[in-house]
Amino acid sequence: MHVNDTFGQGMTKAIGAMLPQPRSCRSRSSNRSPTTPGQDLTVEVSKAKAANADFLLLVCRLNDAIILRREMVKQRWQPMGIVSPGSPGMYEEQYFKTLGKLSEYSISNVPGTTRSRT
Repeated sequence: MHVNDTFGQGMTKAIGAMLPQPRSCRSRSSNRSPTTPGQDLTVEVSKAKAANADFLLLVCRLNDAIILRREMVKQRWQPMGIVSPGSPGMYEEQYFKTLGKLSEYSISNVPGTTRSRT
């Protein structure tokens, strides 16, 4: 899933170009979440759940990540993991504060800093 803006579309194209097509993939879903804050993600989650997806690769923003996670719990969709290739949302402190235990088992890659030792 990805946000339907320039950032989300660009990330989705880059991910598609970098990742090889899996041989044993049952289904591939490219759902788009609304960019309007507070939008309902019921349809997007139900499509992913119906596809029996093993994990969710997510390009999102903070509010979308919170709304999405709550909707996943509501629909009882429990993929093996939620992975973000460096988009904001799941690594922000507000995500953890707002969701508490619901924020667990999400993986996000973020750029790190290099410090030199003196």
